[in-house]
Amino acid sequence: MGLIGSLLAMLYCGGSGVYLSPIAFILNPCLWLLLASTYKATHLQGPNFAYALVLRRFATFPAKEKLALQSIQHIFDAAEPIVSAITPVPGGVGSVTTAVLALHVAQAAENNT
Repeated sequence: MGLIGSLLAMLYCGGSGVYLSPIAFILNPCLWLLLASTYKATHLQGPNFAYALVLRRFATFPAKEKLALQSIQHIFDAAEPIVSAITPVPGGVGSVTTAVLALHVAQAAENNT
């Protein structure tokens, strides 16, 4: 599904989408959350590594206070299979499966608003 699925769903439902280039994401992964906040995103979609990278960089993200992610209704793991391997998550949340990394991203953002 990934990118094509999200584009087709957006066209079918009559919605709009904001897309971030891979290079911009790698340079500043928390920009993804800032864009979601700015455009009042209802859906987020990214591969496993995207959620892990956001968590890794979130502690030093200067615009944490500006995030308002209450509009997010669904967070999808896309472009990779959800793995059941245990992934250590920085920031004191312990080890979790990658399936719940998105939940930790949302909680961390919510706690800083």
